[in-house]
Amino acid sequence: MENNNYTNNPGNYTNNPGGENSGGGPGYSGGGSVPGGGANARPRRPAAPQRPRSPGNARRVGGLIVLAAAVLVLIGVLSSAMYTVRQNQYAYVTRFSKMVSVEETPGLHFKVPFVDSVTKIPAQQMLYDITPSDVLTLDKKALVIDEICLWRIEDPYQFVRTLNASSSEAEARIDAAVYSAVKNEFGRLNREDIISTDQSSVQRVSRRVTEQVDAALRSYGISATVILKKTDLPTENQAAVFQRMIAERTLQSTSYLSSGNLEGARIRNDVDKQVEVIISEAKANAERRSGEAEARYMEILAEAYANPEKAEFYQFVRELDALRTAFEQSGSGVVILDERSEIAQALLGLRDGAVLPDADTVTVPAEAALPPAADADAVPAEDGAD
Repeated sequence: MENNNYTNNPGNYTNNPGGENSGGGPGYSGGGSVPGGGANARPRRPAAPQRPRSPGNARRVGGLIVLAAAVLVLIGVLSSAMYTVRQNQYAYVTRFSKMVSVEETPGLHFKVPFVDSVTKIPAQQMLYDITPSDVLTLDKKALVIDEICLWRIEDPYQFVRTLNASSSEAEARIDAAVYSAVKNEFGRLNREDIISTDQSSVQRVSRRVTEQVDAALRSYGISATVILKKTDLPTENQAAVFQRMIAERTLQSTSYLSSGNLEGARIRNDVDKQVEVIISEAKANAERRSGEAEARYMEILAEAYANPEKAEFYQFVRELDALRTAFEQSGSGVVILDERSEIAQALLGLRDGAVLPDADTVTVPAEAALPPAADADAVPAEDGAD
């Protein structure tokens, strides 16, 4: 069975309605072979017919393109009409190279797009390290003064009008103002007043320099504070000045040492004198008290031995002490006494001057121990007790 486009033969088809393909051609009218044709070849599907474009679709695409272009143009216009100012910034707007406004308030601001231009300048405090300068003091001595300047734009309109918003131009004005003020103020002081431990005069000069510089820079819309960093000697004079200062300090220290040694010697002499006086007074006081004690001792002895019996007892006690000393000092433990001595008689029990027959001396052995020595200074017992 055949349709208008294809035959039942899977390998052949005709492009002619109602026609037959003879001989297994490529399937088109006019014959020909289908590549890879044969009984097992798959038929090709015909290409889809192209639909003609509608005029309405073309208009929609064109409208979208125009809308996108308009949006892009609008974004560009809005972005060129807006600008922001930060906390540490000023912004001034110029139109055809003429300044029209200055914005000091942080935030979002607007301008005329494609006509106005915005330039931003710093609003924070800035530090400028000034080049050290040579100045002459009142006594015509050279010094090198080194300062720093802390400056800020206080009036942005005046700053832009006078300096064209140029920071380098502002620093040049600061250099000139600081040099003039430093030269005038430090020229009124001697070098010894500047290079000294008392910095009150230098601090006063620094305050006056700041006042002069700030007044000179107000016309440019700038406020400034000058801080003295250091004062130094010129390089060619430093060695000689240092040697002279060393010599002066050495002489001064020698003078201080001499004065100190002299004062120390005076103090030591005074102390030694006071020590001698104190010792002499102490010795005199001791001698006086010793004499008083001896006198009192003699008075007591005189009262104790006022009668012969007490005097004899005192003499006997003294002889016993002498005998004890002789025993202690003899190496043999034997003491030879005269038989007429009272000690020998007391030891042998003799009284009233009795003597031993046929004996000239008495040998007392060490075994005949003496009683403990009596105190010779002790007061004897009452009469008749011995």
